[in-house]
Amino acid sequence: MNYDPSKVPKIDDSEVEKAKELGLFPICVVCLDTGETDEDTTVSLCAFAECIPRIGERIILENESEWIVDRILHRTIRQPGNDLMVLVPTVVATPYSPKLKELGGKHGIDKSAPLEPYGCNRL
Repeated sequence: MNYDPSKVPKIDDSEVEKAKELGLFPICVVCLDTGETDEDTTVSLCAFAECIPRIGERIILENESEWIVDRILHRTIRQPGNDLMVLVPTVVATPYSPKLKELGGKHGIDKSAPLEPYGCNRL
């Protein structure tokens, strides 16, 4: 986890190998504080997934904070050790706000509704 969203979190080689065995690939996730909360909650992390979350989907972190995917970018990074240029999917999310639902905002998702199964943006 990294609290500077402009930096790419480090990934351990053993984690990458384990993810490959499981059919997962790395994505960067930037949870961008938009000023809707009182504290600075901007954080970036690397997660392994079998598909890229889509715009509008929710991400729930280990601390139970909820985020909505706003954008999907692709960031180039140099792979350590061999200097290979890699294109890594980067998901940008902003805090989920129940207020936005009341106001009819773009994040007006009914938290009480069961989660629908989503398709995947597979690589």
